[in-house]
Amino acid sequence: MDAGQSHQVLSIFNGKPDLNFIYPERKVFDAGEALAFYACMCRYFTDVGNIDSADLYMDAILKNGFIKEFGQTVLKGVLDNLCNAKWKK
Repeated sequence: MDAGQSHQVLSIFNGKPDLNFIYPERKVFDAGEALAFYACMCRYFTDVGNIDSADLYMDAILKNGFIKEFGQTVLKGVLDNLCNAKWKK
């Protein structure tokens, strides 16, 4: 995404923006795995202008308390990105 290739993000995940679809054999995910995925998807959907979907991933980050525990710098960037996109909309 930093290289301006946000349109390729979903292809990395085989077009599936959900951990359960990417790893159907797994039932439990580490909090760090979930946070990294949610942050990536939030940023992706923000970058492509799908603010409603970005909000769903940010909501998951907030509801699970990840914003307090992990990657403050990364999460601040993702949250700032989403807020700026909402202001522009």
